[in-house]
Amino acid sequence: MSDSGTILTTIGLFMLRIGLPVFLLILSGLLVYQTGRRRQLTVSATQSSINESREMTMKNKWEHISGEWRQFSGEAKKRWGQLTDDELAQIDGNRKALASLLQKRYSIAKKEADKQIDAWAANLKV
Repeated sequence: MSDSGTILTTIGLFMLRIGLPVFLLILSGLLVYQTGRRRQLTVSATQSSINESREMTMKNKWEHISGEWRQFSGEAKKRWGQLTDDELAQIDGNRKALASLLQKRYSIAKKEADKQIDAWAANLKV
């Protein structure tokens, strides 16, 4: 007997043992689970793609900001007035250095500093 024949025989015996209504209930539950799982995986994959796209866009934008730091340091000074011109010059477009300085100067967590930098960079006209 082939593998598919063995599987069908096993399913048939299982169905006879538990009864058709119970078997159908179990089968419908599995189908709903599989459909939901497939939908969940699709949504998860789509969200992942969107996040990767945003990260690449922000990365490209920051590369531009970094390359033109002298131009954008004035905008950073407007946003974070407690930073001095010398500090902004020392940062020289280094995002990590800016985040670190914001953490120290404004007593905020790294995550908050990153959030502020992302929001600031997103609003810049590059």
